[in-house]
Amino acid sequence: MFTADELMQVMKLDGYRNRLVTFQPNHIHMTKFRDFDQEILDGYGRPHIQDYAVDGLSYSAMCDGKVYAMFGLYPLWKGVAEAWLLPSANLANRKIVFHKACLRFFPYASQKLKLHRIQVYVRSSNVQAYKWIEMMYFKREGLLERYGPDINDYYVYGRLF
Repeated sequence: MFTADELMQVMKLDGYRNRLVTFQPNHIHMTKFRDFDQEILDGYGRPHIQDYAVDGLSYSAMCDGKVYAMFGLYPLWKGVAEAWLLPSANLANRKIVFHKACLRFFPYASQKLKLHRIQVYVRSSNVQAYKWIEMMYFKREGLLERYGPDINDYYVYGRLF
């Protein structure tokens, strides 16, 4: 587990303009999502997202007081966690900062939490998302047909440490 301040140092965020705060479910209501992401969020339902809000592992990235991404890790069992991300429609304006920060986040989190695997699920039609997760050094491991709450196909990705 780590604090937002600790992660800001690791991710090299300035703590003023670009900062992390502990994820709160009400951040979802403060955020405008792309239609694509809103559809997925509606399919999962807000209670499910709240279940992912693990203290010390869930954060909201903010710039100029606006939430541009919510993310975290959800422990599955010893050494394995699932990463999650809710990008806002404003993430495009911060994508380089967020991308560089995430390149630092995953190795740090795996080392600190003694993880040997982090996995994610990405809707197969979300080209932007699966290209990004591949730039995070995750490897596509398979296709889960009609998997999500939206009854779409999802890719499962894993990254080993």
